[in-house]
Amino acid sequence: MRPTPTNVITGDVDLFISPPVDTPWVLGLYQWLRANAEVNEVAVLRDGDTVVSVTFREPIHIHQILAELPDIAEVAEERHTDDSETFASSSGEFKFDMLRPVPTRFRLALKLK
Repeated sequence: MRPTPTNVITGDVDLFISPPVDTPWVLGLYQWLRANAEVNEVAVLRDGDTVVSVTFREPIHIHQILAELPDIAEVAEERHTDDSETFASSSGEFKFDMLRPVPTRFRLALKLK
């Protein structure tokens, strides 16, 4: 995984949101992301997580995300764990299907209501 300062997000990123997540909140997140990044894909995984794949053209500070999206309690970086889809080399981790660097993963923890 490429090193990232703990308070800044940049480049290709997968944002994971654990259920339950309501559709209006995901649409609001999508609109906010479109203003700050290129949204590549939104998907719901079998385990129920919602994943939003984005490319941040400019670095964005985590405190800005927390300030502008008040329903998010925390943004935490996660290590990619699906070894079947990646391999390591001296220049980083890559997906077999596209030989592109694996996006950095962040989990968005929502505030309990």
